[in-house]
Amino acid sequence: MDILRRAAREYLHREARDPEVAEKLRAFATSRAPRMPMKFKTAAQVARFKRRQREYDQTLLDLGLFSPAIIQERNSIVRLPSSIRMINFGQAHAANR
Repeated sequence: MDILRRAAREYLHREARDPEVAEKLRAFATSRAPRMPMKFKTAAQVARFKRRQREYDQTLLDLGLFSPAIIQERNSIVRLPSSIRMINFGQAHAANR
């Protein structure tokens, strides 16, 4: 089974060099992405979701469908570019006299 998986990945990686095919593969892969539940009931559920997400991301990288930067941006809760704003910074660090 491992040989078949490896052969399929190599075939898809070669086919993904064609921009049209790559776009179709990206659309298909995106539709099959693991979906995070609205609520986790146990730590085991969190671990299973994270494992599926890591496997999915690694497959996308192996097939060359997405770059590591795109995957990082998709998985991050902070969107780039975002600026950091500090409110009342001077008051928080002012010496009390």
